[in-house]
Amino acid sequence: MIAYPGQITRLRAHFDLKGLYVWQCHIIEHEDNEMMRPLLVV
Repeated sequence: MIAYPGQITRLRAHFDLKGLYVWQCHIIEHEDNEMMRPLLVV
């Protein structure tokens, strides 16, 4: 999947456990550019 600038992407996921997860891309440079974001499941 390619996400273009300004594009909105929606995901639907099921989590069995509440808690803090990390949403990330697997491109190493993204870690340095704050492209790994926390996701809080409540």
